Amino acid sequence: MIGHLASFQQFADDAMAGEAQAKQLVNKLCFRLGTLIATASNFAMPSKVLISGESSFLARLNTESIRNGISWYRPSQAAKIDFEILDFDWADWAEAAAARAIARYIG
Repeated sequence: MIGHLASFQQFADDAMAGEAQAKQLVNKLCFRLGTLIATASNFAMPSKVLISGESSFLARLNTESIRNGISWYRPSQAAKIDFEILDFDWADWAEAAAARAIARYIG
């Protein structure tokens, strides 16, 4: 899609720089993320969806495509889905994993 073999980091750098092909791929990625959110929300009916992970920063590049993906696959009379893109921090992830391991070992 971006015209050459690229690592994830190269793709992310191109997307952040606004390169046309990477930007188009981010638009598709965000639309499909919206589709996933809509499909899951049709069953689970959450009041809010949290988006997080090591590549969640890409979702910030086009929240409109996420919203379009949700709208495309969500019934028009269903409640609006609120979503938030969280900042991902490896330290938080590691602390949570360590806390769970300690709690399991101790208790």
